[in-house]
Amino acid sequence: MGPHKTGTKSIQFFLQENRAKLLEHGYFVPESGNNHGGHRIIVRQLCGEEVPHHHRRAAAKFIEALGDTRCEAVIISSEALERLLRNRDYAKAFFKTVRKINLEPKLLIFARNQPQLINSRYVEVVKSFRRCEAFGVFVRAEIHHSTFRYSDLIALAEDFDAKLIPRPFTRETLDRGVVVDFLQTIGLDPSRFGDTNIRRNHTAAIYR
Repeated sequence: MGPHKTGTKSIQFFLQENRAKLLEHGYFVPESGNNHGGHRIIVRQLCGEEVPHHHRRAAAKFIEALGDTRCEAVIISSEALERLLRNRDYAKAFFKTVRKINLEPKLLIFARNQPQLINSRYVEVVKSFRRCEAFGVFVRAEIHHSTFRYSDLIALAEDFDAKLIPRPFTRETLDRGVVVDFLQTIGLDPSRFGDTNIRRNHTAAIYR
């Protein structure tokens, strides 16, 4: 479930490129319907959020495909979940829906330390010409935003009896490879997917 700037796109590309291989190991990855492999539309619908008309069957197609697939686990990846699940109504809808289809949710998040996250966010908004204030002014305005704290997510997991799996997003994570870390965390041996494939996604994470 993200958040942004933690190598999520690299993980999503890997999942999209290795759907068949992952299914051989019992992990079902839904079709994403987009180029980078993220499941934003599916999670928005699972949370009860409105989506454009041409996307309105995305969650239904996922549930139908799941019913036709033999698997032990499902992997859904989207940075949007980190935002959506902070909303109580969306969280209720999400957990109710996934449990209705007999899934027990585990929430995996790569957490960045606060100074690193703030620096990254400031660079992002300045480069995109969305903000132009000095760094100190930006920090004072943004520091209390929910994006920069994780206590809400800890409370969320406790309230809805869901397992929260936090992983640190550090220089060591990048050196090891965020895809490697992700696979090991969900119980898969990265060597089963080939070093070239892992390295390609690892490189994408470093330069993101």
